Amino acid sequence: LKLKIGSHIVVVKRGEIIPKIISVVPSASNEKLEDIKIPCKCGACDSELVDEGTRLYCPNKYCSKKVLHQLLKWVSVVDIRDLGETLITELFKTKKVKSISDIYTLTVEDLTPYFLDKESLEAGKKSLGAEKVFASIQSHRKITLSKFIAGFDIEGIGETVVETLISAGYTTLDKIVSSSEEEIASVYRFAEILAHTFVSGIKENKEEMLSMVDGGTITLIQGENNGVLAGKSFCFTGELKTMKRADAQNLVKEKGGTVKSSVVKGLSYLVTNDTASGSSKNKKAAELGIPVIDEDEFLKLLD
Repeated sequence: LKLKIGSHIVVVKRGEIIPKIISVVPSASNEKLEDIKIPCKCGACDSELVDEGTRLYCPNKYCSKKVLHQLLKWVSVVDIRDLGETLITELFKTKKVKSISDIYTLTVEDLTPYFLDKESLEAGKKSLGAEKVFASIQSHRKITLSKFIAGFDIEGIGETVVETLISAGYTTLDKIVSSSEEEIASVYRFAEILAHTFVSGIKENKEEMLSMVDGGTITLIQGENNGVLAGKSFCFTGELKTMKRADAQNLVKEKGGTVKSSVVKGLSYLVTNDTASGSSKNKKAAELGIPVIDEDEFLKLLD
């Protein structure tokens, strides 16, 4: 589009929400516009950037900014809520945590100095905050394969994308790390560019991934027939009584099932506490002959 700094542009909303630049308004003859200079080096580690046309990135696996971003992504995806952004940043700056694996080696003693001042430390005081963070980390050692892969911060690869791969037969970590670009590109929703990014990201993180699983740091929930909900899909609507919707969705995934965001053909169950509601999802479920169950019935399925 020959876009420059200072250009006037025409923007539309694609899909009713996503902004899309469609053209550049011709500039007046007296307007001085500045060319956009594409960076050549990483601002954090000074490595030469790689320009793939649709993607400009730092190839240095150990770039400080890249590693910190990955740590924050892991904490967010795995949902270790008590390990906040400020704390993980401080742990990284002080080199206490240099990789995802390091998070799981932290002890209460390691964490205490980040919660107490020097005087309190010298007095031998305990930190409830440190104990809470430690407990939160330990409670997140068993996770789904989709969360595990998404947590490694591979560009454009979230849980939903990984679940698409799992549905296509890539049901274990071994199958994923041994797959080729051609194989991944043939999966629905993937194409050459995303497949290349995915396989490159897996290759870059393969050693740590396998080490965490083989060494027992993380227990993966994986496999085609793993769990009582294997082969079943669920869509949730409305409020639940005993848990948050996100927790219910995680339960489905942990038990081997899949979660859909809308009522579609082939859906196993629509879960709602108002089964008599005239909502659009209830009507769609009735049209497609999909069972509509309440929370109690859903919980019985888990047993």
